[in-house]
Amino acid sequence: MRRWPTITSPCGVTMAESDLCQKPRACAANEATAHTIMGLALSGLGRDAEAVGSYDRAVALDPLNSLFQTNRLWALVSMRRVDSYATAVAQWRATHENSALPYDRTDRYALFGELPQSAGAMSPADAILWGWRARRLAELPTLIEKALVSEKLAEDERCELLLRRTLVWRRLNGPAKPRSPPGRRWRWPKIARRD
Repeated sequence: MRRWPTITSPCGVTMAESDLCQKPRACAANEATAHTIMGLALSGLGRDAEAVGSYDRAVALDPLNSLFQTNRLWALVSMRRVDSYATAVAQWRATHENSALPYDRTDRYALFGELPQSAGAMSPADAILWGWRARRLAELPTLIEKALVSEKLAEDERCELLLRRTLVWRRLNGPAKPRSPPGRRWRWPKIARRD
């Protein structure tokens, strides 16, 4: 028989680790954070239908928390539940009147394949991302060059932009031409043996 270490939960209940894993919400049934963490764990396991239930419970307990609502929206997007998504967006707009819906462009792209018409109000990184998704490759070199001129770029961002620029130029200029004539496979050159 395997012995599990005992764990003291935040509410002071001591339980075996196996019980904590199997019944994570039993300790704090009315704690929205516990339901959200359970939803994240279920989403990570690919059990989005159960995760939505956990997120719904968390939102019911704390309807003003934008993180809980955002997690629920993303789970609904990953399951492609358009009607439930529309209802959740309406609830978001009712509780957060002055703030923009986070990831709205990404959600609409995942649900409907909708792309933004222009990159006017976007940051340079977002404009490049959406240009790539929309396959507007002719516009991307200009956007990338504008972003590379910025002095505020971190080294990893600069490296990613240079990589993206290389990928764009490869797509625009076509595949590299083979060095050997078509129909012939490249072979290792024969080396004369020395005896």
